[in-house]
Amino acid sequence: MNFLFDTLVLTSSRICFLNYIKFYMIKFLLFNIISLQFYSYTFAQEKIEAKADLVVDSYSSENIRIINAAVVVQLEKDWHIYWLNPGDSGMPTSFEFILPEQIGVSEIKWTVPKIFEFEGYASYGYEDVAVFPFSIYIPENFNQDEITIELNLRSLICKDVCKPFNKKLSKTINLKKYFVADNSVSDLISNAFKNIPVKNDKLKLLTKNHSDYVAINISSDIIEINKIKDVHFFPFENGIFKNSVTQNFSISDSVAELIVEFDLFKTKAPEFLSGVLLIELISEKGNSRLAFEVNEKIE
Repeated sequence: MNFLFDTLVLTSSRICFLNYIKFYMIKFLLFNIISLQFYSYTFAQEKIEAKADLVVDSYSSENIRIINAAVVVQLEKDWHIYWLNPGDSGMPTSFEFILPEQIGVSEIKWTVPKIFEFEGYASYGYEDVAVFPFSIYIPENFNQDEITIELNLRSLICKDVCKPFNKKLSKTINLKKYFVADNSVSDLISNAFKNIPVKNDKLKLLTKNHSDYVAINISSDIIEINKIKDVHFFPFENGIFKNSVTQNFSISDSVAELIVEFDLFKTKAPEFLSGVLLIELISEKGNSRLAFEVNEKIE
């Protein structure tokens, strides 16, 4: 009888122990399943607001001297990145190249920015796809088969909030092989170069300081002033002129006048008007834009 009792107790203890183990194994498995689902969900919710790449245009391996390239930043909807002058918010986008010996690059070329307004403040930058073109220079009699271009991109991307956007990019280029870039890449680079403001050779500008603002009188023997729809000035340097979504513009006797207000707390009295002058023209074929890089002495 005692033996039977002991056997029953032992069996019952084993069953309890096994149920105990089973219970905690099930809890452990459920915990891990829930944790995995949570982390999978969290990961799925994390979106990449922007990504950057270093791309090159097509080139021939014969007597190669210049390769056109660009930094391309693709942004999610409603996000933007900043121009060299960010305006009232953000920070300037900057680039630092790390180059092989004997290899040179041009400065980054800046296309005309878009104006973003938030609660009365204006900032300058790019949305959707921002393209920053530049050229790579290969010296004569360069005898290496390939080169690697590296650069550090530092910027800020913004929507309702702002986030640092710092990337280290690199591109290895084989100089001994003919390279054909994808059409979409070639189009991005060529269109970016076409949209770089040109040195002013078509406008006659007279700039005059009026204490609170600078008046820019615009005339031309090439452009029909009366067909100008709008003019906007983007200053290269921040803190001198007021960053505005719109600027006062008028035309009288074939002379256009643009009023550019000083910043209320301007950092210095400028001697030169330096920046980009964007002119929108009306024609029978539709509106067109001309962008000029200007550096005019202020009288």
